Amino acid sequence: HLAINNGDIGSTGATAIAALLTQKECTLRTLRLLSCNVGAVGCQELGNALSFNGGNKSLVELYLDGDETINNSGTTELCNRLELNSSLKVLSLSSCGITSSGMASVNRMLTSIRNGLQYLSLECNTLQGFGMELLCEPSISRSSGRSNGFLSLQVLNVASTGISEMDSLRACKALGQIIRLSKLLKAVDFNLNKITVDSARYMSECLVKARRDGSKIDEFIITTEIDNETFQTLNLDSSIMSS
Repeated sequence: HLAINNGDIGSTGATAIAALLTQKECTLRTLRLLSCNVGAVGCQELGNALSFNGGNKSLVELYLDGDETINNSGTTELCNRLELNSSLKVLSLSSCGITSSGMASVNRMLTSIRNGLQYLSLECNTLQGFGMELLCEPSISRSSGRSNGFLSLQVLNVASTGISEMDSLRACKALGQIIRLSKLLKAVDFNLNKITVDSARYMSECLVKARRDGSKIDEFIITTEIDNETFQTLNLDSSIMSS
């Protein structure tokens, strides 16, 4: 375990840590670089170490939270290189200055057949409705032509990602579709985002259909600051969900 908080190590420090990760003797399983200003170059170097050619197979958890120097460029550099990584299971990019422009690369990573990520946090980034659509875009299988969702992800944290009432239905439609297609997805954190009655009704229907289609989804977290009608719409009977 290696943790550096508010260290301002920059890309130089991140590059040094990346070099450590490429060593055959490296057994590091958890890396936390919180508010360390690693930037896009640092993400590129970390991604190189964790890529298929980089060779690191020890790292299981990577936390880069609170670093707005990462933004869309760093997210793209990192996620592009993680598409073929099957050993990393946890990636946290909370509060990293990411917008909708960084979501295409995240989507490609999550829909890659060789990516093994199980937990992803994008909490406190301004994705908005369009970003949620890009994040949740299904991939199309070349062999069968069928739509696929996230292949290994089990927990998705998209709390406080700038979803307004105007964006709410758009975001819920995107999430509902990917939940139905992602058979291993168990939990989605949608807390601190606006959700309307229409959005709640749509999501309720999607969750029921997903469970009936074999989905493992059993947790969808929403904000407590909702009116009674919206709450009642989302308050699903457990017997319905399991039937």
